[in-house]
Amino acid sequence: MPDEVNAGFKPLKQWRAIVLTSLFCGLPAVSPVFDLLRTFIPLAAFYFSVTQGQKAGHHICLVSFIIAGLVSLLARDIGNAIFPLTLFPVGFILAWAMEKRKSVAWAGLSATLLVLLGWFIGGLFFWQSTDLNPYTEGLTAMDQAFATMAETYKTSGNFPPDVVAEIERGIDQARQKLPRIFPALLVMSAIFISWLNLALGNRLIERHAPKQTVWPPYRFWRLPENLVWLLILAGFFMILPVASLKTLGLNSILILGCIYFFQGLAVLFAMLARWDAPRPIRVFIYIFIFIQTYSIVLLAVLGVIDTWKDLGNIYKEEETP
Repeated sequence: MPDEVNAGFKPLKQWRAIVLTSLFCGLPAVSPVFDLLRTFIPLAAFYFSVTQGQKAGHHICLVSFIIAGLVSLLARDIGNAIFPLTLFPVGFILAWAMEKRKSVAWAGLSATLLVLLGWFIGGLFFWQSTDLNPYTEGLTAMDQAFATMAETYKTSGNFPPDVVAEIERGIDQARQKLPRIFPALLVMSAIFISWLNLALGNRLIERHAPKQTVWPPYRFWRLPENLVWLLILAGFFMILPVASLKTLGLNSILILGCIYFFQGLAVLFAMLARWDAPRPIRVFIYIFIFIQTYSIVLLAVLGVIDTWKDLGNIYKEEETP
């Protein structure tokens, strides 16, 4: 009898999954307000492929893609239909990695590479259809965003003149360095998308389908120890008197710093769990981290230190007999 009940609810679950996935894929075509929803397209493919099976997951994504394509056509934003095609594979590779019991590091690396590959393919499509270089257009858009930010501070009237002048100098320096570090910013964005969908997807699966997950909670995740040698190599490139190697070293340090930030964040989660910190304190700490630049750097350093020392084994999983 329970099997019959579950069988009856299976189509309903699939249609709910299709509706949710279609919203992630289609709403950005309706209004730029929903652009952030594209970030969670891999999450839908990952979660539903694990909880409902790979075949059902593919079916859900296919129907959602068709619906999103129709919405994009009606909204006259055909380019929006490209995003599901570039991001669904990211969720599928995460589901496959979980099924095959691959490591979290392997899953994260594969997902990041697929995000970058999807952007590359989407960029080629954009280039062919508009005759505009997507890399140049992205760089120009970021430069204009910095310029707009500087103008906003200047005309707001909420800051003293000396503070405004300091902010303008900082923004001008960032605009000058932007072409040099833009490759790192792209890779860091891909890493963030992969980490967000991997960590959040694993958390949802752990909560709603605990028998399916094979990865530990985020606070137990660890980076490969050998990764620190890439950081040392990047630092070595930074001191060489060759401009191209300095640029390579700078971009590498930024990318690795992003990776080690997420490692440091895992250490912080482990500390808060060990100390059983109240929820309001945890929320305050999380908000403080993301509004204070120095906290982000501190967590990255904490992640590097954790490579050599497990910081008292505070987030090591309990051994199971």
